[in-house]
Amino acid sequence: MMARIKNIVKFALLGAAGFGIGGIVGAVIWGSPNAGQTFLSIALIGAMGGASLGLGLRNWRKAGVAALVGAVGFSIATFIGVVIQLSLWGSNPPYFAGLFSGATIGIVFGASLGLALRGWKAAGLLALAGAIGFGVMFQAVSNLEFEVSSAKSFGIWGAIAGATLGASLGYLEKEKVTKSSSPFKP
Repeated sequence: MMARIKNIVKFALLGAAGFGIGGIVGAVIWGSPNAGQTFLSIALIGAMGGASLGLGLRNWRKAGVAALVGAVGFSIATFIGVVIQLSLWGSNPPYFAGLFSGATIGIVFGASLGLALRGWKAAGLLALAGAIGFGVMFQAVSNLEFEVSSAKSFGIWGAIAGATLGASLGYLEKEKVTKSSSPFKP
């Protein structure tokens, strides 16, 4: 029981750190209206967050896969969320639109990351955690009094969403005993 709690906390912290730092770096790149920079910042947030969760698995290969899936998955998820929101409400979204968009992004991203790292069971749990974490985070931060594209807001978004995805992945991870003294497998 203690091992599971330890894993949940470890992965929640890794997720919060990876997505939080990724959010801050992404916001710095986001600063331009250039579509290429916007895409790069979104991909970077997903890559850094995915890699941080993959490193928690103590496997360099999975960390690399998680970074790649994070970059691609978060980019696709964000595109889908934005297209759906604009299709439904145009440029005048209702109060709850952040919750809806965030949940959509969280479902797609969480499922892709879970499927890549752990399989179908993880895909379902991470999709649910992503929907909750990203949905609540988008809604909460969209109502705060600071610029949406600021490093502060991206850092908060990332830390909240990353912690929920990380805690879910930590719940799925079983404590593994290895003979190696290194925390990372080759």
